[in-house]
Amino acid sequence: MTEAITDTQDINTQAAAYCPVCETEVHGTVVLSYDSEVFGKRYDLLRCPECGTGICVPQLTDDDLETYYTEEEVVGAGLYEKWLKKYRYIHDWIVPFTGGRGRAAELGCNSANQLRYFHERGWDVLGFEFSKECQEYAKRVNDVEVTGTMLAQFNAEHPEQTFDLFLLIHTFEHITNPAALLADLKQALASDGLLYIEVPNVDSWSYDWLGEFDNVARLPFHSYIYTQQSLRQLLQRCGYEVVAERPYSMKEDGGLLTRSLEQSLRFRLQRRLGRNIVSRAIGTVLKWIIRFYPNRLLITKLAGQRGKSASFAILARPLPP
Repeated sequence: MTEAITDTQDINTQAAAYCPVCETEVHGTVVLSYDSEVFGKRYDLLRCPECGTGICVPQLTDDDLETYYTEEEVVGAGLYEKWLKKYRYIHDWIVPFTGGRGRAAELGCNSANQLRYFHERGWDVLGFEFSKECQEYAKRVNDVEVTGTMLAQFNAEHPEQTFDLFLLIHTFEHITNPAALLADLKQALASDGLLYIEVPNVDSWSYDWLGEFDNVARLPFHSYIYTQQSLRQLLQRCGYEVVAERPYSMKEDGGLLTRSLEQSLRFRLQRRLGRNIVSRAIGTVLKWIIRFYPNRLLITKLAGQRGKSASFAILARPLPP
């Protein structure tokens, strides 16, 4: 997907939007504005002044999302072994809270690489994914069953089937009605089941450093971009108990944060000095200083401590009715 940034004349103006965390229409400041070549219209990003959630205005319709993601290509094809540390990191953080193996599902599973990792360790797994290409890849390569059925429809057709763990890995930010989805997930989870949500952080240093160049926004596909506090607040309001939270670790976040800082400094150098041998030389020196392992470790550690990691995850359990 290629997106063109609009003229910034409308940035810092006020706009109104519905905030799902605060459950009300809010008036906030437009901080980004994009012309979408995919949908042929402009989309703005504003921040809720109460909870800080980033809100895409206007929202994509369910038909827009279904049409786009039905044709989505496989992400991570042939990269299972290369990305094994990431899959292990997620699995090993969750499992101590589950009490053992069980039945796991993932919404928006794409290639189902993560589910494959759980399946190889004794879990019964099921993926939910619109894309037929992804469904076929998941079965052929990863031996994981994936359905294109909407979760609400699945619940209605299979009320006897529940899950001990439901994964949403960089999926929840795409959802236009998060409260309704959380209700469907609660119905799909066993009484002691766990919900794992991993999302980009609108308060991240990568977003602060790169602004419109950062992938956190990714308008209009990211409907709502949460802070760690605002997602926690939404989960609690929708009847979940937060069990654990974590920022991305050095293994997962260090490269992204340091690349963001490096790119941010390079953009600023080029704006000030122009694209010439001096700015390139300074940029190269800064790049290697930033990528030096102890510096990466320090940047990531500080980001996690201050709630500025590029992404974060929350593990929650549905409360009894």
